[in-house]
Amino acid sequence: MDRKDEQLLQQFFIEASQQTIADNGFSERVMRRLPNRANWFNRVWTLGCILIAIALLLMSDAITIAKTNIEVFTQSLLNGGLIEMLPTISMLIFGLAIAGAYELYVCVKENL
Repeated sequence: MDRKDEQLLQQFFIEASQQTIADNGFSERVMRRLPNRANWFNRVWTLGCILIAIALLLMSDAITIAKTNIEVFTQSLLNGGLIEMLPTISMLIFGLAIAGAYELYVCVKENL
């Protein structure tokens, strides 16, 4: 889709969103009559699931295991693991640079 089509679509949707349909307050009455019970139940269910997840996390050794893994990872980086990762990191940075340059090229090409 070219830039002109995109502008026409955007203008169409802006105009359509500003239109109002007279319904003599029907939509407002329907919204007032919808039950709040579903909203309340969703909040209670979400809170219950979060509390159960926190309880399970605290009862297990997950925090200790995560702490140990972070310590081992940090020590291996400090003991020479970072040098082993340099080729991978440089390839990642190079790939991101190439992708960014391509996106910049496409953006400049579309604006011309």
